[in-house]
Amino acid sequence: NRIWVHILYRIVTAFHVLHTGLGFKLELTKNEAWGEHSRKEALAHAALVNQHLSDGRDWLLGGDEPTFADITLATAIAFSKFPVNATP
Repeated sequence: NRIWVHILYRIVTAFHVLHTGLGFKLELTKNEAWGEHSRKEALAHAALVNQHLSDGRDWLLGGDEPTFADITLATAIAFSKFPVNATP
């Protein structure tokens, strides 16, 4: 849940409030300040995940198989590649 709430949700929020790329019927609000805040929060929490993975483990929660948290994190990384997000 932490990966979803603190990383993916904030990246998605930044995407939605920074531009109207999905059309004005879907993107009703544009709030650059909130988008930048969401991006900074996502990066701060991603840094915590990076520290967690620094011990060389392959998956976020360890073990032989990826977990829901690992899949959510991979989705967040993929979604952060959209130019409007500009999230490293």
